[in-house]
Amino acid sequence: MLKIVICDDEEFYLSNIQLKIQSYLQEKNIQDYEIITFGNSEKLIQANAVIQDCQLFFLDINMSGINGIELAEKIRDIHKSAFIVFVTAYIDYAIEGYRVKAIRYIIKDMLDSMLAECMDTIMYELRIKNQKVKYPFIDGTCEIYSHDIAYIESDKHKVIFHMVRNQDNYELYDKLDCIEKGLEQYGFLRIHKSFLVNMVYIEELTRYQVKMKTGEILSIPREKYQYVEEKYYENEGKML
Repeated sequence: MLKIVICDDEEFYLSNIQLKIQSYLQEKNIQDYEIITFGNSEKLIQANAVIQDCQLFFLDINMSGINGIELAEKIRDIHKSAFIVFVTAYIDYAIEGYRVKAIRYIIKDMLDSMLAECMDTIMYELRIKNQKVKYPFIDGTCEIYSHDIAYIESDKHKVIFHMVRNQDNYELYDKLDCIEKGLEQYGFLRIHKSFLVNMVYIEELTRYQVKMKTGEILSIPREKYQYVEEKYYENEGKML
C-alpha cells in the first residue's frame, strides 16, 4: 500500500493537495493507498509510527512553530529513504532542500501543472524500489529487493551483498563486473574495483571516500574520484 502524508497548516491547501493527489491516483488506477493529513507540524513530528510507515511526505515549508525544513530533518532521522516534497509559496530554500534530499519543490500557485510530473517521478522511483533481483547465492537461489542492498563487495572469488534491512549478508561466486551490469539501472555506482554502492544509501561523499548511511566508509581510488563525484551529483540532481 502507498501511504502518503500531507502536512500544511492552511486548511485550503491541505484539502487541495489531498484532492489533487487522489485525482492523480484514480487516473492512474491506483487504488491501494492511504492519505494521512496533519494540520500542524507538531502533531506529525510526534507521530513516529506514521513516519516510519509512510513512503511519501508533502510538506509546507512556512508553517508556524516547527517549519517544513525542520520537520523534514526529523523525517530523515526516522525514515532514510522516504520521498519528501515541499509544497510552498516560495522557492528560497534550495540549499536546505538539498540537505534533506527533497525530491521536488511544488509552488502552491502551480500545483495543477507541477503535481503530475512530481508523482510520475515518485511512482517510477517506487517501482525501482520494489524491483526484485534473483541470484544463485551460496546458501541457495533467492530473490531480494534491489533497494535493500546497501553495497556489494568483491572479495577474491566471492561477491558479498551487504544488506540494509537485516544483519545477514548474501554471498555468491561471481565477478563484480557481471553484477554491476544488472544493477546499473537501479541506481548502483561502481566506486572502486571492489565496491558497487547503492547511491540512495550514500550519506556523504568526501575526498576519496564514501560514507554510507549504514555506517561504513568505503574508499575511492584517486583516479576514479572525479567520475564517482560526477555520477553521484548527477543522481542527486535528479532528486531535486
